[in-house]
Amino acid sequence: MGKISYYLTREHNLTHISEQEWSHAGTLFPKQFQNIPSRQISGGNSAESCLENYLNVEAQRSRYQSKCFVLVVELVSSFFEVSVESLQGRTRGVAPICQARQVCMYLLHTSLSISYPEIGQLFRRDRTTISHACMVVEDLRDDCDLDRNLTKLESILETIRSLHGGHGGHGGLENSALGEVQ
Repeated sequence: MGKISYYLTREHNLTHISEQEWSHAGTLFPKQFQNIPSRQISGGNSAESCLENYLNVEAQRSRYQSKCFVLVVELVSSFFEVSVESLQGRTRGVAPICQARQVCMYLLHTSLSISYPEIGQLFRRDRTTISHACMVVEDLRDDCDLDRNLTKLESILETIRSLHGGHGGHGGLENSALGEVQ
């Protein structure tokens, strides 16, 4: 039996691994790569090339999310007149900062389709915190002023996405003024 050339660790590092180790890797691997033998698989692609493709997609997605994070944080910071550092801070802070941070989380999830766990990584918080923030902001939409502000922010984000060819999900911002993802 041959060797699988690479495997995905939690940090997306590449390491050599044997086929036997590969089959016992468990949750370190995405489901589509578990128990794949080193021989050719459907479509004529080797397990190695499938994994390399997956890593490339994941790296591009990570860059996209980082750029979205920067864009939304700077947009909300400017709109609510709070510092970027406050929005990214680990402290609970005062109410206006907390609300602005929750709006960031809400916009990343609803307008840019980024998942709770992924937003949690960006803010260094648990996914349940992100879920709570989104529910709080959704409840606060009953306030006409906040709803109007959220609608403006959503419109700005949608305009940016459409200007850069975004079609939802991960579209568009890859080639934005924030820098090109390659």
